[in-house]
Amino acid sequence: MNEGNTKCPGEPFVLPFLDPTVILPHSCLPYLKNLPDDDMTTNGNMRKRFAIRWTGSGWVGPELHESVKVDLSGEVNKLVPIIQDEISSALLSELDNLKDWTTLDIQSKLIITVALVVGRTLLGLPLGRDPRWVQASLEHAMSCVMFSGKLRTFHPLLRPVVARFLPEMTEVKRTKAVVASLLEPVIKSKIELLKAQEKGKHLSPDIPAEDARMMKWLIEKYHRNANGTIDPSLLIRDHLTLCFAAIHITTIVATHIVFDLAAHTQYAEPLRAEISRELQASPDGTLTAKGVANLTLLDSFCKESSRINPAGMVAFLRMTHRAVTLPTNHVIPANTLIAVCHPRFNHNLSDFPEADKFDGYRFSKLRTQGADEARLQLAGMSMDSLTFGYGVHGCPGRLFASVVVKLIVAHLLMHFDVRLEGDSAVRPENIFHDFMIMPPKAGIQIKRR
Repeated sequence: MNEGNTKCPGEPFVLPFLDPTVILPHSCLPYLKNLPDDDMTTNGNMRKRFAIRWTGSGWVGPELHESVKVDLSGEVNKLVPIIQDEISSALLSELDNLKDWTTLDIQSKLIITVALVVGRTLLGLPLGRDPRWVQASLEHAMSCVMFSGKLRTFHPLLRPVVARFLPEMTEVKRTKAVVASLLEPVIKSKIELLKAQEKGKHLSPDIPAEDARMMKWLIEKYHRNANGTIDPSLLIRDHLTLCFAAIHITTIVATHIVFDLAAHTQYAEPLRAEISRELQASPDGTLTAKGVANLTLLDSFCKESSRINPAGMVAFLRMTHRAVTLPTNHVIPANTLIAVCHPRFNHNLSDFPEADKFDGYRFSKLRTQGADEARLQLAGMSMDSLTFGYGVHGCPGRLFASVVVKLIVAHLLMHFDVRLEGDSAVRPENIFHDFMIMPPKAGIQIKRR
């Protein structure tokens, strides 16, 4: 990446990922973000990189996109109490009895926590805590990654032949079948309720209205768009796609933040003071939606972590569907994987002072100086902050993900001390795999306060 940015400043160049990708100039983003789906799509990228032609998981159709961007985002403030309750329950189970400094794999703890939060908010209880659902949802995402990674080692012309014989596909099908068996009764109940309401009948639902909310939203969208025809397999596909993104990306972001907390322990007390202020102002001693919004230092710290340690070295991953002429006059052919370099890996893209230095106050200070507040928040999207994408096709669930991340970090701060293994002051190196940046495998030491 550094070589490409140095040798080809302001021009496209190719990086030899598992699937070669054209890295476009950062300056093209304002033009690219408004291009229609006829020109390029995220789904095209997912189809090529993650083999969704065979797994079925990863495709984001209009029904899922609207359900997340409109319905879920609109409910985020109402979900704050539920999210907090599930985080408290999950972390009590995952991090119980840590009276002394204990070394553990924090990512393995956080992924269970995030999965339970996603299950509780989207499915409700008891299904959201069903160990079968939790395990199968996590294993399905991992099996899809393993399958697509193995498949991408073969020449594209061989992939349709090889795909059916890879042992990883067996695991993809098995985990999908487990999730489907658990969701089918919920889907059936919601569809029957919708049809009864259409006929003016009152039908007592088997599933409480406040539960399985995502299925309710999806069913309404498919019912509207398909003239009443609802295919349960599409609902299961959308559910698995959402779990893949909501659980795994959120976990990676949260894990990076915990490592940065452990590497920069001087921020712990100022952050705790801010959180304590909002807890004391709350009638029941928990964070309200307004309280979460008031945690400007916590938001700033989380955003700085995502800037310094992003989840990927590139962003805005797309596939072109027809030739695209860039503002630089370069022509990108159809069926080309494209991306832009994350600003972290091109020093010429950053206007921040001391851009290589971790400054947890960076964005909170900018907000007090009258800068664009929405752009400076963790969930904000801008050319210098690509954690959740950019433009009209940015991550539709970024508001939900950012609230979950901040509530997890707030809970950890208020109940635990965190440090690097051996009380080191140097953050371990991240793990680079293809275009992804995974948190270190080194242990984090935690003890209850």
